[in-house]
Amino acid sequence: MSDSRAAGVSLSQSLTTAMSELPDGTVKALKKDTNNLAGPNKKIKQDACKKYLKEYKKFVNGEIDSITHPVTKKSITRKDRIDFIADQCRAAFDLSISGSISSSSSSSSSSKKDADPYKDLKTLTFKDIDKILEYPTETSAAKHKHLLSLFSKKVKVEKATQILKAYLEDRSITDENVLLYRKIKERIKTSYLVRYDSFMTATELNKIVKDNYFTAGYDTSVNNLRNLIQARYSKMLITYLNKQYYITTEIKMKTITKYL
Repeated sequence: MSDSRAAGVSLSQSLTTAMSELPDGTVKALKKDTNNLAGPNKKIKQDACKKYLKEYKKFVNGEIDSITHPVTKKSITRKDRIDFIADQCRAAFDLSISGSISSSSSSSSSSKKDADPYKDLKTLTFKDIDKILEYPTETSAAKHKHLLSLFSKKVKVEKATQILKAYLEDRSITDENVLLYRKIKERIKTSYLVRYDSFMTATELNKIVKDNYFTAGYDTSVNNLRNLIQARYSKMLITYLNKQYYITTEIKMKTITKYL
């Protein structure tokens, strides 16, 4: 999510540079969302593209902080998504992006980049959301490995956790996958485990599962058996609910906004 805007550079050249810097994984994730694709037989048509590119010019020059998505009509602020759609429009309908970047917007963009706490966080995919929701059921090593893979630069686990948690709960973030994460998490909390949190430890998860689904007063041998079952049940509970909701949503991707 870096930003390499330079004063005096044409908008077209700036967009080309920005696209060349996007990680392959980010591009693949953006392509999977058909709402981001432009073309005669795609969701974003030519008239919508022309309107979008006008907003794009204002966005790059610092006149506005967000752009209206041409399909969902929601405000988008993520630079990688904004650039991707602009590039889609430019390529699909051979549209030009005239003008150059002003010096004021260049310094403003640099300031925004420095102030952006999520600048090193990659775009989250559907699979990433799956993994994050199942963090409490994973070993620390597996959890930390995935967590650190979400960042474009080296960062300590504690800092990475802090940034990711803030990003997922930041209501100004309207990325489709983040909205889906919130929806599934809320479903888990309201229907199954009210104290559930994606960043709790396995010990904490096992405790709330025990509090919610197991009763006290059994002899030691039974309790020992329950302890063995508990670890497996915790993972089954979160995985089942997560996958069930994931599959339901995946089947209905064309109407995903109804769930969000």
